[in-house]
Amino acid sequence: MKPVTLAVHEDERAWSLREVNLARNGARRRWQIITVIRNDQLTEWWTELGLSETFTAPQIEMPGLLEHSVAELRTLAEEYRLGDDYWAKRQAEIAAESTVIPDMLNQLEERAKIIHNRSQFGPVVATQRNGFSWRTALEHSNSI
Repeated sequence: MKPVTLAVHEDERAWSLREVNLARNGARRRWQIITVIRNDQLTEWWTELGLSETFTAPQIEMPGLLEHSVAELRTLAEEYRLGDDYWAKRQAEIAAESTVIPDMLNQLEERAKIIHNRSQFGPVVATQRNGFSWRTALEHSNSI
C-alpha cells in the first residue's frame, strides 16, 4: 500500500506522472496519478480526468525523476493527451537513429562469407578457398 497525499504543489519536484484507465464503480475512467516524495517515501496524488472513452491518446507513464516539477509534467501530459505529436516524432527519430537492421544485414553478410570460405581484399580482390570444414565455419560464424 502506497501513501497518498491530498494535494501537490505545482512547483514541487515530481517522481512520475501516469495517466491510466481504471474501472471504478462500474465505469472505466481515466486517472492522473502524480508521484512525489514526502517524508522520504513515494507518495501518490490521484485526480479523475473523466470517462476513458472520451480520450483518444493512449495511457502514459512519464518519469520526472525529481528533475521536472509537477506543473511541467502536467503540461507535457496535457500536450500529449490533446494530440501534440512530440512523442510520436521522438519515437520516429529514435527509430531512424537505430542501426539494428544494417548491423544485422552486415552480420549475415559476414557469416555468409565465412560459411562459403570467401575473403575480400579491398574493393576489387576476392578469394574463394576450398578444403575448409563447413562445421568449423558454422562454429566460427556463431561466435561472431
